[in-house]
Amino acid sequence: SRGKPTTMSAAAAALARRFASAARSGGGGRWAGRGAASWFSSTPPSSMAASAAAEEPGPARAASEVVVGSSSEDKRGELFGSLRSCGSASEVEAVLVAVRPLRSAREYTLAIGALGRAGKTREALALLAEMDPPDIIAYGAALSACSREGLWMQAVGLLDEMREKGVEADLIAYSTAIMACKRRGQWRKAIDVLESMPMPPDAQLMNGVIAACSRRGQHAKARQLLDDMSAKYGLQPDVISYNSCIAACSRARRGDLAVELLEEMRQRGLEPDRVTYNTTISALAKADSPDSKAQAEAMAKAMPFEPDDATHAALISISEPAVALERFEALGDVKHVSVWNALLTALSASHEARDRVMDFYRQIPNPNFASHGHAVAACEAAGDWRQAVDIAAPLVDTSDNLRDKRWWAAVAVSACLKGQFHAEAEQLATANLLGPNRYYVDLRRHSPTVAAFVLRLALNRRPRRLTVHYERRKRAALDELLQDLGLNHPMHQEADDRLTIDLYTTTPTALRDDLDLQDDDDDDDDLPTADDKSPAAADKTSPDSLR
Repeated sequence: SRGKPTTMSAAAAALARRFASAARSGGGGRWAGRGAASWFSSTPPSSMAASAAAEEPGPARAASEVVVGSSSEDKRGELFGSLRSCGSASEVEAVLVAVRPLRSAREYTLAIGALGRAGKTREALALLAEMDPPDIIAYGAALSACSREGLWMQAVGLLDEMREKGVEADLIAYSTAIMACKRRGQWRKAIDVLESMPMPPDAQLMNGVIAACSRRGQHAKARQLLDDMSAKYGLQPDVISYNSCIAACSRARRGDLAVELLEEMRQRGLEPDRVTYNTTISALAKADSPDSKAQAEAMAKAMPFEPDDATHAALISISEPAVALERFEALGDVKHVSVWNALLTALSASHEARDRVMDFYRQIPNPNFASHGHAVAACEAAGDWRQAVDIAAPLVDTSDNLRDKRWWAAVAVSACLKGQFHAEAEQLATANLLGPNRYYVDLRRHSPTVAAFVLRLALNRRPRRLTVHYERRKRAALDELLQDLGLNHPMHQEADDRLTIDLYTTTPTALRDDLDLQDDDDDDDDLPTADDKSPAAADKTSPDSLR
């Protein structure tokens, strides 16, 4: 299917199974005797859709019934209209197989939007690349697809591409890119997008930038943006603006600032809602001030709403173990997972009650990320490294995104190292933390112990150069680690958070001999050696030819 649209996977999968089945059975017929490429090039879309439908009854069959035997534009329009109601990726792909090739910018835009809603962002971007030229509506559909998945790099890249191609981005395009940054907490990039806009923002866009800062607890930046709304852009902050700022204070454990923002809302004539009160109570519960817990209790009693799960969770988390258990039991049998986690927090704060954490952890109907974290922390506090590994290691396989997989792999590796399970630590790190590229290693979000272990494993893969991806705030720790390994000079700073090391020139001789550093080009492994006495080998290994 080279050169064909990437959205043919429904038909291609069915055809691949037919060719494979015929090849295994050694049978003839049109499936074994004709190549896939020639069939794709010679078969009209309607026949391809019918073949896919015969193999895959359901969405593909429904699509083929619309187009097979009919060239009516009304039928084609009806099929494109059905894209809005497709409930799964397979249905979208079946429809797109039936209508290929796409004929107009409108059809491309509908297809891109449908693929984005179905979670097929890569295929949506591939369709956008086929357009010549794409318009603002198609770019908007692609940006929405990236925003849903939190693909902030692709979203910002689309804005840059629009500038290069002379497509003028509107306010909605910028707002959608900022939403993608917000989903991943990329507050610096969200501010960069805001500052690059050629038009003034609206309140919704500003709220998105403030929320991006809130995701990372950047309360000072969030507060500055809140002030800029009225002072710089002439906008009036709303309840959502203040809620995002208060959430940033909560993540930064600044309950005092959260209370100040709550009072400022009232002075502006804004009515705090349930989210405002719960977030402020949570900020007070997390604060280190000795009076903050009493303030949280008082606010929970004085707020004009009935306490909900979020309120109960905040109050349970700041209670003594006996009071926390009493409040927990008073809520009945059905409890939200946040309430369970709050009880684990309260029990973990007391050394005497810490052994009960695992008992309640096992009773949680649907434990989440925080629940597992409390359990691992309880095992580490008790020095039970084996149980900590047994909790964290399975989560590597069950996590549904790469970020969580890497997190739990790092937790499991850390527990293995502390428990002296070195072989298991190497296996987990090699499979989940190194990646296939031996010239690159990602040390972000790793503790110093795990970072040192992963870096040593990366060196054992015998690269000649190595690019290290790190967190800027941990640069001093990285320099210390590299100095311990004798890899501190010379280096090349490729970006703010990437460092490339020339291992051949910086590695001490003893370490270089131990690692047996290899050349950059993997193809060099196929060159004949001096032990090969053939004339061809002599020619290929001569100094002149290798120069």
